[in-house]
Amino acid sequence: MGRRHKSIRWSEKNEMDLLANLDFVIYNILDETGRYGSTENVLRNLESELPKPSRTQKQIDRRLKKVWEDYSTSSESWSTYEAIYREGTKILGLPSSLKAQVQVELGILKTNQRLKAVDTPRKTRSASRNLPADSSYTNGFQVASSERTPSISQRKHWSQSPENSPSKRIKEEPILNKHFLRKVPKEKRLRRAGRIIRSTPTNSDCTLSRPPSVTITPARDNYRGTTLGDIQLSEAASQSLLYTGKFKGKPAFDYNDATSTMLISNTQAFTQGDETLLDLFNDIEFFRGKLSILEKVDRHTVENTRVRQGIQANSLSGIVDEQNKTISELKQRLNDQAFARQLLGKENGKREIPNRDRIKSSYEDMRKNILGLSVLEDVHYYTAGEIGLLNGIDSTTLKNRALSNTQHSPIQDDESHSLDVWVQSLTGAAVCEWIFNESYQCIAMMNTPLLDGYRRSLSTICSIEVLQAVDSVAHQFVVNSRHFKEVFLPRTAKKLARRLFCVLDPLVKGKYSVGEEDFEEELDSIFRSALEIKTHGMTTNHILELIWPSRSTVFERDSMAEEPLGYYSDGSNNTVKGAKKVLLTLVPGLRAYSYDRQVVDYCNFTSGDEKGLGDGDLIVHALVITR
Repeated sequence: MGRRHKSIRWSEKNEMDLLANLDFVIYNILDETGRYGSTENVLRNLESELPKPSRTQKQIDRRLKKVWEDYSTSSESWSTYEAIYREGTKILGLPSSLKAQVQVELGILKTNQRLKAVDTPRKTRSASRNLPADSSYTNGFQVASSERTPSISQRKHWSQSPENSPSKRIKEEPILNKHFLRKVPKEKRLRRAGRIIRSTPTNSDCTLSRPPSVTITPARDNYRGTTLGDIQLSEAASQSLLYTGKFKGKPAFDYNDATSTMLISNTQAFTQGDETLLDLFNDIEFFRGKLSILEKVDRHTVENTRVRQGIQANSLSGIVDEQNKTISELKQRLNDQAFARQLLGKENGKREIPNRDRIKSSYEDMRKNILGLSVLEDVHYYTAGEIGLLNGIDSTTLKNRALSNTQHSPIQDDESHSLDVWVQSLTGAAVCEWIFNESYQCIAMMNTPLLDGYRRSLSTICSIEVLQAVDSVAHQFVVNSRHFKEVFLPRTAKKLARRLFCVLDPLVKGKYSVGEEDFEEELDSIFRSALEIKTHGMTTNHILELIWPSRSTVFERDSMAEEPLGYYSDGSNNTVKGAKKVLLTLVPGLRAYSYDRQVVDYCNFTSGDEKGLGDGDLIVHALVITR
């Protein structure tokens, strides 16, 4: 049987260590190179940095992918989980507790890194220990390299080179003098101490070029390490000493004075972890260089962020929205131009009503809504007492329109009809009285002295037909506006629906098959369609006639149509052929006449006083119930 592999388990502590080390590795790579590292580089560093138990790169990658799936945030810039190898945990929506633990662990890792950089021996320190001998810095210092303790590879190379062969090698000074921080066994140090005679600095000493030179003297035999001795200055450099309050009694050097010389003797001890002056200068210059790199990276990041924000402000979605808006505006212009061209063009023969199709479409919606009115759960036949409840001003007007001012009670002929028929007829009467026979205009259409001046000026320089066409086009622009369609028209329809509801409420109160709000919404849709008919007819060069057959009028097929379903038929047999008479009118009909007028008529329905109307053009039939 094959070998079974143990499943890798990740505890909460392991996952927290993984996320903290991920941020730590990304931070170090960015700090060293100034740019993000590759996925392979980050995984390789994570494999070596993670505490035990050790994980392979594949295991780390799978775990990070799962973490990304669990905590990733929605962003177009971070569409794949590989973004976690560049951005770290900042693109993850971690819980607050886990995020706090990761930040604490990251701080510990960075602190340990700094402590390690300070406490390690000089030969394993950072790159600042290996600066070239001729390094020049902006502060005016030139640091001369001190001799280092050679590594094993360096010793091997020196021993094999011709100039370092035993026959030609010059006698060197003891290692103790070359590197005064290097540990030397006590017995060797005692033997060598007797042979050390130094009075002047040599080239192997740690020196500063232009700043004061540092001279190292041998350590005492009973001390395992080196010592910091007295400070000796030349006469020319004696005036360079600066005494401050913080370092009272201790001299501070003016390093711009090339004559200053510091001699280290056996008066004060350095421990093995202390730094030489050369190391401190090298460290300072190294970190200055790193700081300069980080400042450049920071400036570059800020510039990229500003550019990215500017691009996002004009993102693709915003551009698409602007283009869609432009397209809709151009379409509206084309429609307006087509309407204006139809009105402003030369007329030959009979003129067709421009908005005929729109009027018929709105009428069809109104007809369906009126016939769909049903306020009663069961068939309820109206009585004379119920009809008598309609005694208000609006109620009387609508009742007279529906009954055509007849004095006899409708009960005599309509005992077999539902109360819904009476409600539908009153609704059709309200459409005729409150919309078709009334003036209809918004504030934008109100007459002003300026508008009147424009009309008078145009009437003096052009014909009546042109003036009428220009006025119609101007009104068409108003009714096509968003405010007119979305605010004025719905608001007016709602007011009329509430007005009719108050009229019908005494008649049908307590008998609703639907809620009062639903019934009022049905009335609202009826009045909205009627207002659209009124608007379309108002901006044409025609005048409309309302077809509302009176009660007991002989049925005429040219202008009337029976209710198609026959639901309201009384079932009586009419023995006289062609003697059908109108019982109730449910929906009014419309007829159009060509009519020349100078300006738009806000009523636009004939009152019977117009002359020379000619033959009318039937648009829709009146819908009636016959007996």
